[in-house]
Amino acid sequence: MKIFTISDGYFYTKYSSLKNRLRLPVNVYLVQEENRKILIDAGPGISEKYDKEKYEIDKPRNLLTALSELGMQAGDIDMVILTHLHFDHSDGTAAPDGSAVLRMQFML
Repeated sequence: MKIFTISDGYFYTKYSSLKNRLRLPVNVYLVQEENRKILIDAGPGISEKYDKEKYEIDKPRNLLTALSELGMQAGDIDMVILTHLHFDHSDGTAAPDGSAVLRMQFML
């Protein structure tokens, strides 16, 4: 088993002054087993739905580019585990037009 940490950019809180803003990394994890690939969280994607009054996003690259750098594409992912449904963990599953970027297997 291999585990990759993929940076999907940073977001900044706008609750404080520019001097005291928090720069928070957005990490996605890829677990590669012999017969399957599991993505843990999907990052903020390229969505514009987040609250721009509260957050600013800095995305030097996106999840699809990061997967490509590992020799993979979205269709190679067998399962996505979303730790919770905040935008910075789940919006990477869909494109701005609502079409699926990642095909997910849902488990309850």
